[in-house]
Amino acid sequence: MKNRHVSSRLDDSRSAATQFNSPEEYYRKQYFKFLDSAISSVNSRFSQPGMDLACKMESVLLGAATGKETDVDDITSVVDFYGNLDKERLMSQLEILGLPVSFCINISST
Repeated sequence: MKNRHVSSRLDDSRSAATQFNSPEEYYRKQYFKFLDSAISSVNSRFSQPGMDLACKMESVLLGAATGKETDVDDITSVVDFYGNLDKERLMSQLEILGLPVSFCINISST
């Protein structure tokens, strides 16, 4: 691979240019640089402040819809966030949400 000289007008660092012994080394460095950037972007995207609450809401709704037991701490977090929800009413509505699923399962097993 041909070594290139960077113009002194463009090079602020005044350091020696990185030299690669083969194209594989150059592309390996580029690949890992890209991979680090992609991982960093994904991590920052999914560590947003509202992501934890969104996961808890999803857990509550999916758990209720599939008839699984819902974590009371998740329900409490959702109720605390919105403030104007009645926890007992929400829990009874979540139970009703799971009824059609259990009804369909009972019909198909007979």
